[in-house]
Parts: sequence; C-alpha cells; structure tokens
Amino acid sequence: METSGGIFERVGNDFLDKFSHVDWKDSRLDITTPSGFFANCTATLSCLTRIYPYERYVRVNWPGQDLWRNADQVGVNLFDLYFHPNSNFDIHVLAKLSYTNPHGVYQDLNFEKLNPYISNYFVPSEIVREKMDEIVHKYKIDYGNTVGLWYRGTDKFTEHPPVPPHYYVAEIRKLVRKNPRLRVLVQTDQEQVRDIFVRELGEQVFYLNELPVTKSSIGIHKMSSEERGLSNFEFGVMLLAVVNMFAKCKYVITYTGSIGLWIYLYRGNANNTCQLRPRLPDLISQYEDENEVPTERTTTQRNLYSSMLEEENYVLRSESIELSAIRTSFMYRSMKCLAMKIDRLFPDNTTRGRFRKRIVVALRPK
Repeated sequence: METSGGIFERVGNDFLDKFSHVDWKDSRLDITTPSGFFANCTATLSCLTRIYPYERYVRVNWPGQDLWRNADQVGVNLFDLYFHPNSNFDIHVLAKLSYTNPHGVYQDLNFEKLNPYISNYFVPSEIVREKMDEIVHKYKIDYGNTVGLWYRGTDKFTEHPPVPPHYYVAEIRKLVRKNPRLRVLVQTDQEQVRDIFVRELGEQVFYLNELPVTKSSIGIHKMSSEERGLSNFEFGVMLLAVVNMFAKCKYVITYTGSIGLWIYLYRGNANNTCQLRPRLPDLISQYEDENEVPTERTTTQRNLYSSMLEEENYVLRSESIELSAIRTSFMYRSMKCLAMKIDRLFPDNTTRGRFRKRIVVALRPK
C-alpha cells in the first residue's frame, strides 16, 4: 500500500500513539479508540504490525469501546468476546508492516504478510460464527453463486464524497450478464440507497433484515439500541458476522472505508473484487472469469466501457493533477515571484501602474 512515509502513515501513527498503549511487562496492547467497530480493528492491526517482530505473544485488550458493549459488559475485554485469538501460533511468522490505510488501494495490500495477523488474532469468536451459520441457513446463501455489494451511506460523506449508486449498479450488471443466476446480497445503512438497488436490479437482490437501515444521515452505530432494535454488542456481532460472510462471496463490490478494507483482509486476496474509490470514482476490479474466452466483440465492449468511464471519471482529476504539477514547478514559482515584484514596483492607481497597464494592453495579441 502507498503508506510508507506518506501523509496517511503519519496521521495514522499519530492516531495510534494517541489511542493505544503497550504494556511491555505484561505483553499487552490496550486499544482505546472511541471509533466504529472496524476502525477499532484497523487500529489494533496497525499497532500489532508495529510491535512485531517481538519475542513474546502480545495480548490485545479493548477496555473501552462503549459503542460496542452492553451495560453488563463493563470491565470485560471486548476483544476476546468478538474474536478468538490464537496464543499458541509461531509468532515468528509476523512481520513489521507500515500503517494499514483503510482509504488506500486494497489490491495493493501485502496479503502475504497480513494474512498471518488475521488468521491468528482476528478469527471470529464462536458467538459470531454461530450468527453467520444462522444467517446463511435463513437466507439459503450459496457463497459460490453470490455477489456481495456493500454501500456505506449516512455520515460517511463527512470523510469522503460518496460514489453514486449507479456505479455499483453498472458493476453488478457486468457480472450478471456473464452469469444470470447470480444472487446479489446488498448491505447498506441507507434505506434510500437500498431501495435504488432493489429497483434497478430486481429479483436477484436480497438483503438482511437483521441489520438496521435509516433514512437519516446519522450513523447506525451512533443510534440508541432502541432505535436500532439491537443492543450494542448484538450489533457488533452482526457486523462482524456479515463482513466475514461477504469475504466468502464469489464476487465482492465495496466502497472504500474500514468495512471495505476488512472484507478484503478476511478474504485474504483481491480476486473477483471491485473497490470503488471517491471522487471521481476509481473502479479497481479484479474479476476472474475461468469460462469466458475473450472475443473481438467482448474486448471491444470492455474497451468502450472503460473509455466511457475514463472520460467521465478522470478528466477533472487529470486537470487537477496538471494544475498541481504547474503550481509546484520551478518556472511557475519563478514567474509568480517576478509578478509579485512587478506589482510592488508598478502599483495600481499610480503613474507607474497606469504605464504598466498600457504596456500590457499593447503586448496582447490582436
């Protein structure tokens, strides 16, 4: 990932320093972030990847995280309720890594080095696995025939401009054209967006009634348990269960953010995925099609589709990049310095200023 030495790593490390503490005597990592569930997970993972290599197993402790605990769980280590960490694994398989950026490009994740952290620290607990089995049985989910589509609405716009739903719909239609039998599992916290997906994609769409939605811009995790219909802990269990389910789907289409990152981390690779990044949206897809042999027609269709997206998505970005390059160039800085000196030597509303204006007018092309 593009984090080493960059602004995201610096900001991320500042965040970790503020909301984490390592007790080296007890080999314990305390995470105190008052964040969303998977933001807590990202902070924990990033701290662990800074600690190792280390000669002792480090136990993770979530002592706060009140957004994700019930009243009768005060003083309980929440991490051990949500996860089943393995303290007996070979810790030498863990390597040092830079900050894991939830807004980066997920196909660039170092899965080879990250997978041992996920498989030894973040295995879902028994209560989460039971919830997964319950949902799969209720909705008759066949992972090999399911597309997981996750769209984050509500207050996410405060971090990044959202990618419009029609981009997600276009990606689904590409997959359904190749395999009309695919079912589409839609997960979003925004009821209006869910209704768009149902209307546009029809009978192939299904969603989980267990996870609440809203028409407001308030994040679901910031609502009361009465408004959600789920206690804090039940909501956390449901989220962790569904993210693990998404990771098992044949295809995944997701937004860029903490949940999107963890779908990829639990998946362990970027195969058959599409990450949408704002703005204007990058569509970073890694679909594999074992059965389709590219023909001149399908290749032309793909090229046409790609060129349309490129034209729509990247014109403004390219202009922004070019403008940035101009502004940082030596020539630009020199000309700007010269212009400032001219302004000082020939100020407006003076004889010298009026002389300057006459020269400028005379030099303009006719």
